[in-house]
Amino acid sequence: MKKILWPPKNEQSSGAAYLPALDGLRGLAILLVIQYHIFSFPFISRFTWIGVDLFFVLSGFLITGILLRTRESKYFLKNFYGRRVLRIMPVYFLSLILLLYVIPHLFTYPFDMAYFLEHQAWFWLEVQNWLFIFKPEGNNNFLNHFWTLGLEEQFYLVSPWIIFFIKTPQKILSFLLCLILFLVAARIYVWSLHFENFSYKNLFSFTRIDGLCAGSFLAVMREKHELKLSRMNFGIAIFLASIIFLALPLYKTLSPAGIPFTACCVFPFVAVLLAIIVNETVKAQSWVHSLLRLRFMIFFGRISYGLYIFHWPVYVLLSRGQPISIGQFGFQGTELIRSIAATVISIVLATISYIGFEQYFLRLKKYFV
Repeated sequence: MKKILWPPKNEQSSGAAYLPALDGLRGLAILLVIQYHIFSFPFISRFTWIGVDLFFVLSGFLITGILLRTRESKYFLKNFYGRRVLRIMPVYFLSLILLLYVIPHLFTYPFDMAYFLEHQAWFWLEVQNWLFIFKPEGNNNFLNHFWTLGLEEQFYLVSPWIIFFIKTPQKILSFLLCLILFLVAARIYVWSLHFENFSYKNLFSFTRIDGLCAGSFLAVMREKHELKLSRMNFGIAIFLASIIFLALPLYKTLSPAGIPFTACCVFPFVAVLLAIIVNETVKAQSWVHSLLRLRFMIFFGRISYGLYIFHWPVYVLLSRGQPISIGQFGFQGTELIRSIAATVISIVLATISYIGFEQYFLRLKKYFV
């Protein structure tokens, strides 16, 4: 019987040294997401939505780094997709089976699941972010948080081919810069068409991949050894954070008019800010690196995938199907008890999932190196 080390070590990348601080950064991301989704203190929740974008930046950074380091290997594509499937698919598909078929037969959901059962093919194909945009009627928000999983899977599907065909870091950087400019232009164009009830700001691939692009850009820059690791990075981060904070009143003014301020300004600024934080995290001499190496942060980072999947359905079920929307409900005494209970249950489920289920598949990654 194999000995289980706790906390067990994530396999962060192929051919790269393991950095516990990046697990700690994942832990920070999931804690921000949980705060925004199921605690929702009014003032703090204005900012904790960036937890999702932090996941995106981390994914872009780590995945692009893996691709750059392994792009000359013989089985480049097979190994990459094999490792991604083992990390992502088992828990994802297990959660769909449990949430769509098993749990509803154990007890009756306090809401109608017809929407998700009717459109379940979108989830199995991992394009559910597009489902929530094109067919929102009947959605009760039970699995809305899965939109990020779909977006990341689409990134995993496409990014290896970009690296495979472009190859050189300089050309990849040029491609990323052109892509970012194109995306901003596309957002302005969609806004100019005056689409009503078109939820493109939050869920569409072309409006929420800023973090993935920023993380990828950072990985390429570090691969080229051209990124100047100076104290100015932290100053730039503070500057960007200040712009975002000061821009909130402007957002409230422009948003009712339909101007895509969030999609064209806030998301790109946040992506750059978080990429700087990731860069500080991988610097062994930085205080950010030391802070994120705390044991409890690493623990949350290692169970973050399962915790992300389970936290919202658990909360919704504890809410007995009351009409709630992610991050937009009132906060009262009973709400606090429910939120704490949902968080504890989700942590237990995610821990069991990681130790008892995910680790088995993670060990199989050794066959794709």
